[in-house]
Amino acid sequence: MSPSANKTCLTVAACVGFILPIAVNAGDLPMSGMPVPELAVFDRTMQDFMAERDIGAGLLGIMKDGCIVYERGFGYMENYHGGGVLPEDAMMRIASCGKPIT
Repeated sequence: MSPSANKTCLTVAACVGFILPIAVNAGDLPMSGMPVPELAVFDRTMQDFMAERDIGAGLLGIMKDGCIVYERGFGYMENYHGGGVLPEDAMMRIASCGKPIT
């Protein structure tokens, strides 16, 4: 690969976690983390995805070139440290979901 082509290559990684099935409506889940206007499509996509599947809490993180560019929490903690809005840096078990990535 040429040096100029190498500079245009992007390293992007995404991590998604979900817990607590509850009845939700698209756009009704609270969000934590810093909004990124350029990546607002992910906010809407996660809200829709979670509502369609009755998922009550989820996380989405995106990295580009080794830096976190998007990290948001969606929904409620329910049985996680007393409830409230799920923080963007909450720890979740992902079981074997990472096998295809690694």
